[in-house]
Amino acid sequence: MGRRKRPYHPGTIFHLTSRTHRREAWFDPGLRTTIVELIHRMVARTDAQLLAYAVMPNHLHIVLRQGRMELAQVMQPLMRRVALQVQRQHGFEGSVVERPYRDRSCTTPDHTRSAIIYTHLNPWRAGLCGDDLAYDWTSHAAYLPGGDPEKFGILPEVRERVLELFADQPNLTPDELAERYRAALEWRMRADRFQMAAESGSPSEPPPATPAMVQGDLAWKRLRPLSIDRVESERQPSLDLRDFIKSLLVTHAPGADLTDFRGPNRSHRIARIRLELIRAAARNGFRTGEIARFFAISPQLVSMAKYNDVG
Repeated sequence: MGRRKRPYHPGTIFHLTSRTHRREAWFDPGLRTTIVELIHRMVARTDAQLLAYAVMPNHLHIVLRQGRMELAQVMQPLMRRVALQVQRQHGFEGSVVERPYRDRSCTTPDHTRSAIIYTHLNPWRAGLCGDDLAYDWTSHAAYLPGGDPEKFGILPEVRERVLELFADQPNLTPDELAERYRAALEWRMRADRFQMAAESGSPSEPPPATPAMVQGDLAWKRLRPLSIDRVESERQPSLDLRDFIKSLLVTHAPGADLTDFRGPNRSHRIARIRLELIRAAARNGFRTGEIARFFAISPQLVSMAKYNDVG
């Protein structure tokens, strides 16, 4: 079976995970520190934006916002260096991770919040830290009041936008937003305890009320995928036309199916969107014949669409 092609959705937030082979606890404290430094350095070399991370004894979590570069251009160099560090320290050759890293896109504000909270609570759930979440190998402290995001490889403007997702009212100060973030983690910890108690048949307290983060939902637009105009400005060399068009549809026509844009007879709205897709593909180096075959229209129509208002 061939390897699954990674998604290409510029601007989308992804929760990425990688686990060691046989779940071996190869990431000792020294290696965890090295891996954290690698995460900072390797993500900074790309146009991705780091949102959160946690390095555990046998796996790691990374939450990032994809830029124009493919996920593989971020993760493959990082995981190669992680593998080399493990092999050198433990003196062996062979596989370090059990399988290629997993990716899951965060398509809603709640999903993004959950990915960040899940990542930062990983050490607590594994019993590696107390309720203060004092664990040296996560980015949790970057989001606390007075936190220095750059110390954790996170851009200040990214910290600001992430914290806005936890807002329950408008016009909060940075420290107030950080307190809302901390309150969300504390709520999740109480919810976990309640669930464990309920599963054991001895709940000791009522379930905690879910915090209201309606204002945070409204702030989601600041973390939405890139617009069609920004995506089309730089084509990924290894990206095929199908994935290129799909990446544009994420924001330009959410929920649309590729088949809606194929064939000569389409509604005015579909024709207008397809016109922009054709122009974007042409500007990014895709050939007229390739575009025509993809949309099941004539090359002449593609040529006209590139320069005129026809779809």
